Amino acid sequence: MNTSTQVPMQLYQDLKADSLFKKWHSHNKDAYLSHFFCSINSFLQTRDGWEIGYYEPQSDRITVFKALEKGGFEIRPAAEVFKTPQGSVEALDMQEVSSSFDDACAVARVQFPALFPKEKCGDGFVILQHTNQLLLWNFNLISQSLKFLNVKINAQNSQLASHQAIELVQK
Repeated sequence: MNTSTQVPMQLYQDLKADSLFKKWHSHNKDAYLSHFFCSINSFLQTRDGWEIGYYEPQSDRITVFKALEKGGFEIRPAAEVFKTPQGSVEALDMQEVSSSFDDACAVARVQFPALFPKEKCGDGFVILQHTNQLLLWNFNLISQSLKFLNVKINAQNSQLASHQAIELVQK
């Protein structure tokens, strides 16, 4: 099984059926799906297996399940959440995702050169998440001029939601 190209919806179904996940979830009943994460190359192709995050509200931590090439998952220890102190981690409802990873990539492949015509893109990552009440494919690439280039695609209609370039080095 190539977990890099497997779509998040199928991975989500596989995770819910996995014995490791079932055991963990039986002890973490309040935890909910928060995101999918995968590193990508400059062509927006996945590089490693997908990681599936579950948020635990009581501890304000995320537990990540990494899809393994040979099948199944490994669990990583719960870690701190990357959010502002007043921020929240919204639940990701996979039933609401109607734009596939391939659909989002097709849009992002057009948008990156159009929005950032002077930038040469390198590797980065993509996150499927529900944030600020929007369901998003959040693509982030690092440019050769040391900028984070961000393109957010609506995961319900495949439309560009927002974009930005962030300088990594202050001049």
